[in-house]
Amino acid sequence: MIYIKKAALLKELVMKRILLFGLALGLTSVGFGQCDISGISPTMCFEDAPAAMSVESPGAVYTGPGVEGNVFTPSVAGIGTHTINVEAPGEGYSIDEAVPFSMDAIGGSSVFLGDDQVSTDLSIGFTFNFFGNDKTTFRISSNGFVTFSPESDNGCCGGELIPWSSASEPGELIALCWDDLRPPSGGSIRYETIGTAPNRVLVVEFNAIPHYYSGPDFVTGQIKLFETTNCIEVHVQTQNETSGFHTLGIQNADQTEAYAAPGKNRTGWTASNFAIGFCPNVGCTGSFDVEVVSGPNVSGAIDAEEICLGEEVTVTATGTADEYDWGVSIEDGVAFAPETIGENFFIVAGTDLATGCVSTDMVSVFVHDIPYVYAGDDMSVCEDDMFTLEAVGDEADYAWDNGAVDGEPMMQDVGDVIYTVTATNAGGCESTSSITVTSMEAPTGTGVVTMMTGDGYDGSIDFTPEGGTGGPYTYSWSNGATTEDIDALTVGSYTVTVSDGMCDSDVTFIVDSQAGVELNELDNISVYPNPVVDILTVNFEGQYNWLLYDASGKIVAAGQGNGIEEISMDAFEAGNYLIKIAVEGAASTISVVKQ
Repeated sequence: MIYIKKAALLKELVMKRILLFGLALGLTSVGFGQCDISGISPTMCFEDAPAAMSVESPGAVYTGPGVEGNVFTPSVAGIGTHTINVEAPGEGYSIDEAVPFSMDAIGGSSVFLGDDQVSTDLSIGFTFNFFGNDKTTFRISSNGFVTFSPESDNGCCGGELIPWSSASEPGELIALCWDDLRPPSGGSIRYETIGTAPNRVLVVEFNAIPHYYSGPDFVTGQIKLFETTNCIEVHVQTQNETSGFHTLGIQNADQTEAYAAPGKNRTGWTASNFAIGFCPNVGCTGSFDVEVVSGPNVSGAIDAEEICLGEEVTVTATGTADEYDWGVSIEDGVAFAPETIGENFFIVAGTDLATGCVSTDMVSVFVHDIPYVYAGDDMSVCEDDMFTLEAVGDEADYAWDNGAVDGEPMMQDVGDVIYTVTATNAGGCESTSSITVTSMEAPTGTGVVTMMTGDGYDGSIDFTPEGGTGGPYTYSWSNGATTEDIDALTVGSYTVTVSDGMCDSDVTFIVDSQAGVELNELDNISVYPNPVVDILTVNFEGQYNWLLYDASGKIVAAGQGNGIEEISMDAFEAGNYLIKIAVEGAASTISVVKQ
């Protein structure tokens, strides 16, 4: 987008230029005769736009420095005073639609014509030039026109579209209302030359001449030929016939050039108090001087080449100008934020108040859009659940805080954590979005395990839930039970899934036998001393795993052994314990007493 507000360009100075030009030529306006020159000033700035010159007469040829066709370009001509010449040969006619309507009162000579008849030669009363040919006589056709051709056709039976090239149709004519008229049915035709030389006027009048087939419809009007200027005026007081085709205009002798009143060239027109003029274009020559002056030096600067939308830039101008203008809402040296994404152009105009000349310079900044990014809706998870943060939005690089990685699963400690993602696009512009993840505590519990005595299924687990949201809790045991506590248990592992309605967790207990060796799947195991005070020794050939349980079934120690393994019992309270030796899918459990 280009921001530019052209300076006032000092309207007063421009008017002074035009006035000085007129005074230099000794004229009250820029021009002479019919060659009024417009479109150019006598003083122009080097930076001014090319000026199109024109004169009223067509076919004008312009010559001089900086001139191409009818266009003068100050920067091509260069600094200094230059003479421009113009010559217009004068061709064709100009149509004047602003002629005031008037009917001249004439006496003169009456002309009596029959239907479709042309008069004999009649005297104009002065020499009249028509399409470049001098005429002293004319003829009148009963069908609403005058002609200068001695053998002209009468124009029956309707107006044609001019120019009309036909040997059987009239040429070299001036038509008031060319149509099929009938003077014998009424009205009158007369002519008279009025005025004094060199300003005489031939007036030809058709008064209430009826149309051939239109009953009461008729034509009243005058054709006027002016001495010296060779202009023609056609005045129509009444033409009320709506059928047929009528023509109003002029045509040359060989029927190749014609000028018709707009909307009245072989159409069904009507008119009342209508007037129009046809004047030959007059040739002319002339010359005038144009001074091209230099504009001020202007240099613009901007403090950034690329920014993000919403950021500000500052433009400044320096040089020899008296005033600088950056455009609407932009001030030199004052920061502002461009509002258009993409390349933004800013033009500064510097004005020399003495000459009125304006020079410009342009700077630009590229504005990058801010990327759109959405972190997602807030979520709640359980403390032992994995979750994934994945931002959506425009093409950009996404970086999370608090150790999160976009699209990679993660876990969180219990509590609320706000994660913020920053999106950075190719232009280096950033935007952020945040999400709150609530990690909820999972319920758990403890239990008291009663071991089997060896006399039957008399083991039990007394479970106590805790944590989470505080319940109500539900239970799902690995043996199918759904109660808080379970009994009638044999030796084995029992897992309960405890849930608070939001999160759940698994707790595992082992029910063993109070007998010395409840499981005896392995041979050649010895555990000693038993009872033990400080060091418990396990002796088994080969590598094995061992687990030490307290009386509640909780694992209090574990490890691997190979051959003889010594286990410190110093940290444990006195009581009953179980040690389980396992290897390659087989195991033995031995009861141990700590003193």
